[in-house]
Amino acid sequence: MKTTANKNPLDRYTIIFAALIGSALGALFYNILPMYLGMAQEYRQLSSGQIGIVGSIFFLGYNVITISAFYWIRRFDWRLIAAVATPISAIAMGAGAYIQSYPILLLSVFIAGGAFSTLYGLTATILGDTSNAARWYGLKIGLEALTGAVIFLTFPDLVIAKYGFNGFLLALAGVVVVLSPALLFIPARGIKTQEEELAESAGGKSGSTNKAAVFLILFATMFWFCGQTVMWSFVERLGNAGGHPVDAVGNVLAVSLLCALGGSLLAAIIGEKLGTLAPFIIASSIFLVSLPVLNNSAEFIYFFIGACLVMFSVGFGIPYCFTITAALDHDGRYIVLVVPAIGIGAMIAPAMAGALFNKDNSLPVLGFSAFVVLVSMIFAISSSRLAKSKLKLAE
Repeated sequence: MKTTANKNPLDRYTIIFAALIGSALGALFYNILPMYLGMAQEYRQLSSGQIGIVGSIFFLGYNVITISAFYWIRRFDWRLIAAVATPISAIAMGAGAYIQSYPILLLSVFIAGGAFSTLYGLTATILGDTSNAARWYGLKIGLEALTGAVIFLTFPDLVIAKYGFNGFLLALAGVVVVLSPALLFIPARGIKTQEEELAESAGGKSGSTNKAAVFLILFATMFWFCGQTVMWSFVERLGNAGGHPVDAVGNVLAVSLLCALGGSLLAAIIGEKLGTLAPFIIASSIFLVSLPVLNNSAEFIYFFIGACLVMFSVGFGIPYCFTITAALDHDGRYIVLVVPAIGIGAMIAPAMAGALFNKDNSLPVLGFSAFVVLVSMIFAISSSRLAKSKLKLAE
């Protein structure tokens, strides 16, 4: 039986399925972090300052590991990485049910942040080696959102009401254990790793990545996600400031999450048919359109439309942050840096939203969000032009 020379072994559906499940697991703690922090404050009797430190410690572990992954993600067996990170994720999550000491709780959250981000960065790298990364990144973001939504909808009644915070953590650890067998299909290495080794063995230059273009798109991702997260953390307060009922605001947030899911699925359908930069610019433009709509959020219909546009742009745009980077990353080492770029953007955003928020005047928050997303678009366009100019010189 003949196989084509250009057949990509990472296009096998079993590998893609494993990467998608691993990505959903990697995003699990991040997605439930607001619920975790709220319940930890209540059940562990923590102050607002203490619970804020817990969130920061999670992102510290998250970013330390994923930034360092640049140096080791292609050097170690991917199955070994998954085999180590998965049980640590489950243990660190479940341990919170038994930890009463605040310093030890911080340590467990730091370890959990590092372990879950290892899975997230690993699976992002795997999907970046496939032939149609945009499609799978779209499904990746969609599955992550769906997993988080299912937990938010089912755990309060099925788990938390009966077993409290401790049961909640043990159930989340159980989710990791139940889904972990899918990770057995993760490959030992990636296609870009093999290409790099072949280039080195032939005496060629292994690093062909345009580093300047890659770092421009990484900065674009950081600014873009900062702007998006500022608005996401601000939308709920904006609805309350508009005088809308709490349950109505909650329903809008739920529908907006479905819009994020729809955006990611649309990215999966479109793939790279429109290229990689154009969809990112479209997503950013939709976000910019949402801002003047939200400025009129005292009217419920404008609040509803604006929130849905924000989250649709998030779901549609994030896959292309990964896709653009993967397309530029010929060495296969830089794609993992998208994860800390997102993490740093998410870390900066809540503080900015809190400093700028004024229930009587939404323009400071809206203006800041517009500014950072415009900066992101400039970085993304500059990255694309720089990459194209290098290709022309190479020809």
